[in-house]
Amino acid sequence: MLRISLFLLFLAGHCTLFSQPENPFSYYVEKCPACDAVVLNTKRTYTIKESKNGLDITVEEVMEMLILGNNTTPFVEDRVAYSGLIPLARVEAYSLVPEGKSYKKYPVTKFKEKHSKERDIFYHDFKEKQFLYPNVTQGTITYYKTKHEIKEPRFFGSFFFGYYTMVENAELTVVCPNNVKFTYSLYGYDTASVKLTVSQKGNNQIYHWQMNDVPKYYTSNRHVGMRYFLPHIVLDLVSYKPEKKPVQYFFPDLQHQFSWYVDIIKPSEMQPNSEMRALTDSLFVPLYSDFDKVKAAYYWVQDNIKYIAFSDGYEGLIPRSPSDVFTWRYGDCKDMAFLLYTMLKPYRLHVMPAWVGTRLLPYKYTELPSLTTDNHLINVFEDKDGKLYFLDPTSTKLNINYPSSATQGKQCLVYQTDEEFRVLDIPIVQPENNIIDIQLNISFSGDTLFGKGACFAAGYSSQIIADAIQSAGTRKQTVFENIFSVGSNKFKLNAVNFQTMDRDSGFKANYSFSIPNYITLSKEDIYVNLNLKKEMANERIEQKYIVPLELDYLTEDVYTIVFQIPENYMPEYIPETVEIDNEIFSAGFIYELKENTIHFKKYLIQKQLIVPVELFDLFNETVDSLCRMYKQCVVLKKIN
Repeated sequence: MLRISLFLLFLAGHCTLFSQPENPFSYYVEKCPACDAVVLNTKRTYTIKESKNGLDITVEEVMEMLILGNNTTPFVEDRVAYSGLIPLARVEAYSLVPEGKSYKKYPVTKFKEKHSKERDIFYHDFKEKQFLYPNVTQGTITYYKTKHEIKEPRFFGSFFFGYYTMVENAELTVVCPNNVKFTYSLYGYDTASVKLTVSQKGNNQIYHWQMNDVPKYYTSNRHVGMRYFLPHIVLDLVSYKPEKKPVQYFFPDLQHQFSWYVDIIKPSEMQPNSEMRALTDSLFVPLYSDFDKVKAAYYWVQDNIKYIAFSDGYEGLIPRSPSDVFTWRYGDCKDMAFLLYTMLKPYRLHVMPAWVGTRLLPYKYTELPSLTTDNHLINVFEDKDGKLYFLDPTSTKLNINYPSSATQGKQCLVYQTDEEFRVLDIPIVQPENNIIDIQLNISFSGDTLFGKGACFAAGYSSQIIADAIQSAGTRKQTVFENIFSVGSNKFKLNAVNFQTMDRDSGFKANYSFSIPNYITLSKEDIYVNLNLKKEMANERIEQKYIVPLELDYLTEDVYTIVFQIPENYMPEYIPETVEIDNEIFSAGFIYELKENTIHFKKYLIQKQLIVPVELFDLFNETVDSLCRMYKQCVVLKKIN
């Protein structure tokens, strides 16, 4: 978890002895046996002051962590990030190393400044102070204290009471003048345990939130993002009333947030240049319907503008000139969305930019008007019949009828005019629209299974396959084998013939394969498991997890297998048909004997994008049932 903090460099050439902390080391080992470390204190204080230029906001932070495990390597290095809008003021950092009944202080004296590495971001102005805690051993307490400024009041702040491990004490304080109003919103688990006290000191109100004994929340990359479960608070400034001046409003409501976006971006002033207009005209030459024209422009942006993320001060919010993006052929989400909007603007096609928070964020515009609520920008097209299309130009090879997977189920803030907006709910794509339908004809010789397959994929399933194939380069054979592999790791793909691989038609391919050592033979019997693909077989949720499970998208997987019964054999046992239907899954294993073939159909439909904790037992029961079905074999007996 990247810490947004500031540093104060301390020069220290001596060591100082400190007494024991309030509780002994053994107390924390017993209290949190599964923790490698425990946060003793995490504290943050926002101080708002009036100045000639408006409001000065500073934030001070303290983090104190006790290392419990023998493996100290993960806790030796630390880093603190800052940026142009959140500049660095000062930092202090040191280790308290146990020596006898006391601790010896070893200050950090060397800090290295680097650009922060952010996944998928090509350029940003985030920097880091990286440092190493000295002489770290089991039982060491690491400590840092930071201070930074907030240059843009609308980036007021947030605070996590929880961490990736247990937290003994977490405190947030806001010191706020009486003529400044702000809001706060609590999210995550166990927020009822957060205690708030409000006091008055001079012309300031002091808000203090505290939470103790915050548990370690076990999670993995299969579960929802941390903002869904880690208890945290989001702060937003509402207004400021300077003496003898009008009230300055920040985000008291969604209209003010929208107006601020419009004011810094100015969509109404965006116009295409002659090169953009000529390109769009050429795309529209053979087309008549609004839908076809929007689709042509949308697909052109998907295919020709490379997505590269930027975040540099206000550039994280303000798109670059559409003419520049068109010329450069690259841009981030807001650049691509406003390019598409500008390309279509002269044609009076109802395509509008829209802000949205991806599924990493649990917030809604209707509940939290805040810069925290969104992190992405898309387009919305409304046709003459009122049908809505949610277009994400960054989602390559995606059919126009689908919103991007990361925005399903979220609210978006849609620009109508400089004064008007709409909040729309982006639909969740149903599983039948993300189908993978595979038909196999199989036979065997000796212990080797031979098969011919036909694969059809639609929606997100098709998009993922197309992306994998097109980015494979010289590794195409490996990618093909991963896509079509069934049976065992001895699967061998012999040939592939593509029929279609585009956004509108989906993915279609024919192929042939063999699987050595798959058939179990005895003197009289042959055992064949027709469950060549065992979805969800290793997906049981461990009991320690108390965080909802999240799927990338809803799916429907269908396998239809026609198995040729060899000469001189007859079926001795064919498994019974079994079907499952509950809140999370529908599944079926259907066997049917037809002349000298056995027809087997298996389907698995996932119904919920987020599986709540209260359904984990049902989830595991379903996985167990699937695994039992996967073990079923057809038995063939030799005819004497």
